[in-house]
Amino acid sequence: MTVNNCKIWLRKFNEKDLDFILSKFSYFFMTQTKEFVSSILNSWINGKSEGHLQFARCIMCDLQPIGIISLGEKEKGIVSFGMAILEAYRGNGYGTVAFNLATSELKGLGVKKIKSSCSYDNNASKMLHKKLGFTLIKSETNLAGNKMNRYELEL
Repeated sequence: MTVNNCKIWLRKFNEKDLDFILSKFSYFFMTQTKEFVSSILNSWINGKSEGHLQFARCIMCDLQPIGIISLGEKEKGIVSFGMAILEAYRGNGYGTVAFNLATSELKGLGVKKIKSSCSYDNNASKMLHKKLGFTLIKSETNLAGNKMNRYELEL
């Protein structure tokens, strides 16, 4: 799909993406080591981790990588959603298009439900969840003491 004269599409990750992920999206993995991020990338490439589906794609704008979308199976047919877009590309609808492309593919893999969470004060993420059709299930404080919103979406 084209947005703002840019063709948005998803491509599978490969080993060459490690430096891109580490340099642009280290916050996505918080304080994890390069070895940990490499192991996550390997699970994304293989599509499995401990027998569970690991669906992750690089979000592309024409030939430029602009983000990550990751959906990891927690239990049969239920995935946890995460997405990160480079700051220069945010607010243009690219994340919405990427999510819709990913969910089309996920339905074919038997996924029935997507769960997600975001910080209670992350207004951009809250707006995105609403736009994507997620339902706010609850707000709670996590083990780290952060107030979080928990969302679900039936496919």
